[in-house]
Amino acid sequence: MSKEDFSAICSRIEDKKQRLNAISQDIWKNPELSYVEEHAHAVLTEALSSFGFNVQKHYLLPTAFRAEYSSSTGNISGGGQMAKKCPTLDSHS
Repeated sequence: MSKEDFSAICSRIEDKKQRLNAISQDIWKNPELSYVEEHAHAVLTEALSSFGFNVQKHYLLPTAFRAEYSSSTGNISGGGQMAKKCPTLDSHS
């Protein structure tokens, strides 16, 4: 990733700080079980789409997605599977 892209991403995050926090709070207030995170999937994919990402919903799993953002210097891509392990809970096992 170029310095320009990194700087643009940091600036965009700062500009969208309140919206990103609202998304986080919405997901936190609506807990879902692993692999059935339909609300979180909808919230995150809608948000990423609104931020200009090309989003592929239900990527390999019903609650996973792939998001790609194209810039003048290349593509930034990644995916998300909504079922993540909580490290703090794992340490108590």
